Amino acid sequence: MVRRIVLSTVLVLLASTLVLAQRQPNIQQPRVTTELVVKVTYEDDRPVGEQVRVQLSNSSGVPIAEMFTRGEGEARFTGIEPGSYRLRVSGLDIEERSSEYSFVIYPRQITHFEFMRVKRKPSREQAAGSTQGHISAITLNIPPKAESEFDKGVSALLKQNHPEAQKRFLRALELYPRYAAAYNNLGVIAMQQGKRGEGTEFFRRAVQVDDEYAPPYLNLAKAVVADRGFAEAQQLLQKAATLEPTNIEVLAILSMVEHDLNDHTSALVNARKVHALAGHEKFAFAHFVAGKSLEAQNRRTEALVEYRLFLQEAPQSPSADRVRAAIAAIEAPPR
Repeated sequence: MVRRIVLSTVLVLLASTLVLAQRQPNIQQPRVTTELVVKVTYEDDRPVGEQVRVQLSNSSGVPIAEMFTRGEGEARFTGIEPGSYRLRVSGLDIEERSSEYSFVIYPRQITHFEFMRVKRKPSREQAAGSTQGHISAITLNIPPKAESEFDKGVSALLKQNHPEAQKRFLRALELYPRYAAAYNNLGVIAMQQGKRGEGTEFFRRAVQVDDEYAPPYLNLAKAVVADRGFAEAQQLLQKAATLEPTNIEVLAILSMVEHDLNDHTSALVNARKVHALAGHEKFAFAHFVAGKSLEAQNRRTEALVEYRLFLQEAPQSPSADRVRAAIAAIEAPPR
């Protein structure tokens, strides 16, 4: 009887406790995060253009996130927690700049502004980053009749009239045997017809007759990559990048090849060049290459930034699940 009374008393006490807990809920204050706005200007206070890279790090210099400038040279970071941070700014036509001191974002601060001034690179370096491809003297000396035949060949090729296109390109070569573009297009036709060996030889012939014409270097590199000739492909793509420094496809494939050759430093440099160029969204895999290269250098926090950029740009990519798995592996607690 006594035991029953004790149990009943315990049940009453538990019920009372539960009711009291419901009457006095634990009210939590909403967490306030900050939007960080970084304004990047040249020394004359004019805003930089788009696609200047802005990296946000903690006070110890460990990267946390990165964005790229948009209109008026602004990069915006959202959801930033209170703390001390540093910035690093880089781009194709500017000298890299890091903040001299840490700045502080305080609790309940809605918006925080930071300003970074950068220097333009010397004109010689700017020229190296020009969007205009190199035009060789051999190309400039193409006779008008050969050029006319070539143009007719291009028109036929666009209509998928391969026999007519081949005839016109061969005629152009009769008129001007060093017409690298004609050899290149004959290689394209051969590849479209499944004649890989013949296509490869046309591309090789193109670079032989004019070693300052970039397209066949890229096409030849693609052909040898298919046969896992990564070392040769790297040399071909490096030459193409010298001739056309802002050819985004060249840089993207070069970064992939360098990663496969375990040249992770070069792969990272070229993958990051890709994202600084217009149209980079089509080459989001460069972020995957950058992330893998950073992981190979044990820079896992920076790799996370690259993987997340990949998912922002290509969430529906067939490689998206691999990238999510890579993120999960980095974020998993140590065993």
